[in-house]
Amino acid sequence: MRIGTDNGTLVFHHGLIVRSTVAIRALQLLAVLFGAIYLLFGARLILTYAGADPNADLVRLIWASTGALYAPVDSATPYLPFQWLFRAGDDGAGHPLEWSLVIAIAAYAVAHVLLRKLVLVLGRPPR
Repeated sequence: MRIGTDNGTLVFHHGLIVRSTVAIRALQLLAVLFGAIYLLFGARLILTYAGADPNADLVRLIWASTGALYAPVDSATPYLPFQWLFRAGDDGAGHPLEWSLVIAIAAYAVAHVLLRKLVLVLGRPPR
């Protein structure tokens, strides 16, 4: 919904008031992109925990899709600081746990929040 004011037009959408629809679209784009990242990382975490066959097509697709996003915190890469701090382990039943993947999900969540706040600050109406 558009609201006319003395300072120009404001856009009201789901409780947010911003200067233009560009900010709303940017927030929606961020939600879709980070939602896809969370979905892929979640699937990778579950497949790793379940011990999925690495030669299966679905597993290879998910590993290929998350490879570039996961590389900055991949514990198998020797030159990154997470290698010694977050090694892959297992639970008591022998299921593998990739702690670096959990850290990657948390890091992307922080980036998501920061980017969302940035869009909101840039799209904030003048006072």
